[in-house]
Amino acid sequence: MPDYCNEDDSKQIESVTMHGVHRIHPNDVGLDVASLKIIELSKKIRELNAALVSERNRCNNLCQVVRKLESESASLSNKDVICSLCKQNKITTNEKIDNTSESAGQEKKIKKMESVVLELRQKVQTLNHDLLLAKKVVEAETGEIIPNINIWLTNLKLKTEGTYGTWRGRQQQITALKNRIAKLQSQLALKASSCTEVLINKDNIENETFSGATFFGINYFQDDDNNLDLQSPKVNHTIEQNENKISTIIQLQDEKKRLEEDNDVTKKNLQKTKLRINNLLQEQKELKQQILFLIKKGKHDDELVESLVHRNEDLQNELNRMNQINKEKDDEIEKFNEQQSNLKQRKDIEIKRLEEIIIEKNQLIDNMNERLTTVNQIHLDKSEHEVITETNDIIQSNFIHSSQCDQLCDPDHIKSLTIERDGLVKLIENMESRIEELVNEKMKLELENTELTRKLTGKPIINNQSLLINEKSIKSINNNHNDNEDDQLFHYLTNENYIKNLFLKCSSLSLSSMKIITKYIKQFQMILIKYHNELMNLKNNIKLILNYRNDDFKLMMNIIDELRQQQQQQGQQRQRQQEQQEQEQQQRQQQQKQGQQRQRQQEQQEQEQQQRQQQQKQGQQRQRQQEQQEQEQQ
Repeated sequence: MPDYCNEDDSKQIESVTMHGVHRIHPNDVGLDVASLKIIELSKKIRELNAALVSERNRCNNLCQVVRKLESESASLSNKDVICSLCKQNKITTNEKIDNTSESAGQEKKIKKMESVVLELRQKVQTLNHDLLLAKKVVEAETGEIIPNINIWLTNLKLKTEGTYGTWRGRQQQITALKNRIAKLQSQLALKASSCTEVLINKDNIENETFSGATFFGINYFQDDDNNLDLQSPKVNHTIEQNENKISTIIQLQDEKKRLEEDNDVTKKNLQKTKLRINNLLQEQKELKQQILFLIKKGKHDDELVESLVHRNEDLQNELNRMNQINKEKDDEIEKFNEQQSNLKQRKDIEIKRLEEIIIEKNQLIDNMNERLTTVNQIHLDKSEHEVITETNDIIQSNFIHSSQCDQLCDPDHIKSLTIERDGLVKLIENMESRIEELVNEKMKLELENTELTRKLTGKPIINNQSLLINEKSIKSINNNHNDNEDDQLFHYLTNENYIKNLFLKCSSLSLSSMKIITKYIKQFQMILIKYHNELMNLKNNIKLILNYRNDDFKLMMNIIDELRQQQQQQGQQRQRQQEQQEQEQQQRQQQQKQGQQRQRQQEQQEQEQQQRQQQQKQGQQRQRQQEQQEQEQQ
């Protein structure tokens, strides 16, 4: 329904309440309100009629324009036929393009004019509807059937001689009749005392004039006592008339009592309706506040969901980054293990090669020693010199190989590896602290969710500490209980029998008020259903997020366990490497000791050779001295 129907319903309600107020508190000023309203309505009707006539004229003009356009379109169709003939006669393409553009522009104009005509028709329909409503209001006020408003206004002018001042409505007529009844009662009391006073009162009543809503005439309610005279033969006739009047007055009194009772009933009904209206207004305000609260809550929930989504994305990015770091570390560890295995192989190969060289050199030394004994003393010096040079070369080569092995087992390299190990341990500790923070945030979000559900059901909020202590035990019970109560409330408010039960409790409502109430209640029910669906979607999303969080937490714990296992394996490997390094160091020390022993043996051999040389020199000197002595003797 459009909005003006609702406005008409509200106007009818106001008119009913105004009638009730006039019945309770009749005033001389209030009697002219209905007449003023009707005059205003008549003015509005005239304005609407004038507007309707102008709109009709516009419609006629537009119809003529449409007809012209249709004729032009027909002529354009004829032109198209001519253009087809011209095509056969090879007319240029420029003329064709111009014709098509003109036809397209005219079609657009026709469409615009049709839309304008539709709008005007809609306006005319609304004006006709308003006229019907105004006619109904006037009929309800006057109590007459009005076939045509203009004819009714002309009759009203003729009856009142062109003025609207003497016209009275039904309410004014009722008050005038009540005043007349009161005056007639006082007149009857006076007539019972004396006939003369009755005649005086009748003269006073004759001087008063009344008029009704149906224009029966001013003298319609006057008595026919103008012909009375003070003559005695007519007294009996007047007494009979008085008795008839007394009977009519008694009937009028009974009717008055009945009307008063009806008036009391209407007053009570009016008070009840006012109370109901106030209650409905209060309920409407409360529902509006609840709707605003739900809208705000929906906004907050949307923000919370967005923040949770961003948080989840950040956590996933961090997880991916940590996985990449772990993969890089694993690759580095594998490379390091490969390097160590290669180094071990190289060391073993070099040790074997050195042992072979040492064996060969020892064989050479033995051979040289055997030759030394056989060779002459002259060649001994040369051979000894050569042996010394060869031994020095061997010693230098041994020192070079030992320095290379020391470089491979350098402590700086070991320190760098230990630093990497410490960095990995710290990274794992940071990951564990991060996981604890995420668990705490999860607990806080669950607490906020429980608080929101409690606010919806109108229950008090429990402290955060008590919820944290008894979270697992209380959460399941409260959630089930709150969900059941929420579902019961929702089904009760959105049930179709809810409106019927309300109207059964409030059976004294009018049809218009019942329609208005049902309309607003249905709107609020639709809003409640919408927000209930949104809340259910939010709850489902939160549950999904919690499940994702639990899965992420499980993955993190598995990753941490794997990292710990890898650390343990790495520690075992390092221990093994350290043991191997210690064994290698022991072997090196043994080799060094062997080399020192060999050096000592070589030094001893050199000393022995020097002693031998000295002995040989001494022997030669002795031989020379002997030869000199022999020569001197000769």
